[in-house]
Amino acid sequence: MIYQPHSADLVTVGSSNEIYRLNLEMGRFQAPLMSESPSLTCLDYSSALNSLAVGGVDGRIEFWDFNKKDKAAEIVPSGAGEISCVKF
Repeated sequence: MIYQPHSADLVTVGSSNEIYRLNLEMGRFQAPLMSESPSLTCLDYSSALNSLAVGGVDGRIEFWDFNKKDKAAEIVPSGAGEISCVKF
């Protein structure tokens, strides 16, 4: 779980492909971001880039740009197992 200060969102992932965003100023959930990974295990936020990195059980690492609310890039290493930690 991370706090994204630019929009006051609390962001978390779990055993699904959705990246949940709870806006703490409005007190309601925003539309989730949809990952291509079947299940997400970890995340980290870069305030310098205003971007999010998430890791999945299929070895996929996705980078999301909060300025566009869209996926910026992804890494799919061959033969990689579950990603258990990401860090900027």
